Amino acid sequence: MRGSVPGGLDALGHGSVVAIESVAQGGTPIDNTAYALAGDSVSWAPAGTEPAASSTYQVTYRYNVAVVPDSIT
Repeated sequence: MRGSVPGGLDALGHGSVVAIESVAQGGTPIDNTAYALAGDSVSWAPAGTEPAASSTYQVTYRYNVAVVPDSIT
């Protein structure tokens, strides 16, 4: 969900985010010059169109996760 501060940050659902693949709202892509990855958040600081405050949008992103094997053979 888009925060209330214009040009602000919106936290993503995972830690260790390495890249944002795409952002869309209602099926319409948002130009990748309008946002940037900032830690584990989407930054709307770059110039460009951003979703309205408190609206929902979709983010496809890559992140690292620790994997523990069930068994080693």
